[in-house]
Parts: sequence; C-alpha cells; structure tokens
Amino acid sequence: MAESDERKKRQANAGGVFVLAEDATNHAVSLERRRRAVRRGSDVYLPTGHEGAVLLPNIFLRSALFSANNNVGESLVDELIASLGATTELTLTGVRLGDYDRRVLAACLQYYGAGVPLCTEGGEGQWIKVTYWEFSQSIRSSYGKNVHIAIRDSLSRLNKAQLRVRFEHWDIPQLRLLEVDVDDGGAGAENSTLNPKGSDVVAFRIEASMAKLFGLNAWTAVNVSAAHDYSGLTSWLANFYSTHAKPYPLTLSYLYELCGAVCFLPEFRRRLKNSLTRLQKDDVHEDCRVGCFEMDKTSVTVELVRWG
Repeated sequence: MAESDERKKRQANAGGVFVLAEDATNHAVSLERRRRAVRRGSDVYLPTGHEGAVLLPNIFLRSALFSANNNVGESLVDELIASLGATTELTLTGVRLGDYDRRVLAACLQYYGAGVPLCTEGGEGQWIKVTYWEFSQSIRSSYGKNVHIAIRDSLSRLNKAQLRVRFEHWDIPQLRLLEVDVDDGGAGAENSTLNPKGSDVVAFRIEASMAKLFGLNAWTAVNVSAAHDYSGLTSWLANFYSTHAKPYPLTLSYLYELCGAVCFLPEFRRRLKNSLTRLQKDDVHEDCRVGCFEMDKTSVTVELVRWG
C-alpha cells in the first residue's frame, strides 16, 4: 500500500510541478514555491525568487533557444535547438529568438512571482496588463519610441514561438512561450502603432504548462544585471554560467553550438575571449563576474568570482 501511494505521488508530481492538497495553506504553498513550481487545486504557481533576480528554466539558459546570433525573426519549423545534456531535446517552431526576447520573457515571468497563478487551459480573465512604460522598467530600459517598438516586436516573436521539450523521462509536446493579446496596445508587429505612448497597454499570459520547466533544481535565479545589462554573446555567457556551481571545461566547438553562433569558429574564439574579458570588469555584478578563464585551441574553462 505504501509503495502504491508513493508511486501515485511520484506520478502526480511528474514533470516538475509539485502537487499540494487542495486545502493546503498559503504558508505551505509559499514554502514549496521557494524550491519549485506548485499546483494547488486548479491553480499553478511558478517558484518565487528574491529581489534583484529573474527566474528562468535552465533549459532556456543552457541552449541556443535565445541565441547569440543576429538572425532574429528567421522563420523556423521543427528546428532542433542545441542544448546541454544528453537527455534534453528542444524543438522550436515559429521564429528564431535572441537575447532581447529572453529579457522580455523573463520580465513576463516575473509578473507571476507575487502569487498570480498561471493560465490554465481555457482560462479566462487571467491576462496580465501593463503599460509599455512599466514594462520598459522591468527590463531596465529607459522608455522611448525605439524601446516601445523593440518590446512590441519581441512580444510578437514570443507569441509565435512553440516548443516541443523532451527532458529525461517526460515531454511537453506543445509549449507556447507566451500568449499576447495582439489587439491590445499594438503588441503584434502587424499592428504597428503610428504614435506609440508609454501609457499604451500590452496584455499577455503564460500557460500552466510552462511550470513543468520549473521543477526541483531545473531553474535558476539569474541576477538582473546578467539578465538585462548585456547583449549578444556576452549576454548569453552571463546567463549560461549563472546556471553553474563550479568550473569545468567545455570544448569550443560545443560552446559554439550551444550559443547558436553563426560566425566561423576562429572568429567565435576571438569573440568569446572578448566577451569573457568584458565580464571580468569591475562594473560587472559579482554574481556574474568572471574571475578568470583558461582558453586553448580546443577548450575553455571559466570560473566566476562567486565560486571562490
């Protein structure tokens, strides 16, 4: 009997979401959300982080999903995305995404950190509505016309993106990164606003299936500086190494594939050295600052200051 109950419990919590009893207290929910995503009844909640951090699944940070190349917006159908780990498979249909899209998605996810449940299937009235000025603050940008357009276009790309995720012994056949109300505030690229204003409103929601990627030890609280203050390869590296707890060598060819670079490998090596050197500077937050790195012709080993 005990074995059967334990098996049912494992099945109930498969896919990363920890299931609590429907009468579980708010305190019990809050405690468990410090570690992973939680379901109580029909409500599904993302984990809670701490001030100064954004939460993202490791599978997003350890892959080329938000790539370091410049082909953002390129149409893709069932594109296999390079990712770290032999048991992980990530496929994208929609358009190619970049580091700005990761910043925008991270900001959207943060709006669910204060106890707002994710959107359940067929859910209504669960749209989160914010002004473009408010959204620009959440990605640490000063509001202006160009920022307004960049946010709007990124939301449109995220709205089109659909993933298939296979991880260890479970998979998510259809995962929408974000659902955007394209009729609200000109959020879709096809609804270009002639006179964008900071008071324009964008509405979005994230489906409960996203919570499966926030299981125990499957997500990282990334320092806001690493999440928002850099671009290109420097941005990708700051986020990638935020998911690690200690240094270990990676081949340059493997890192090249993981970050989604499209330049030639010798040029990638040069850019990698420049980006890691940039992350060593004193103005980089200590949570993501590179203390030292060793690079030869075939591999690189990076050590962060916070690991010391």
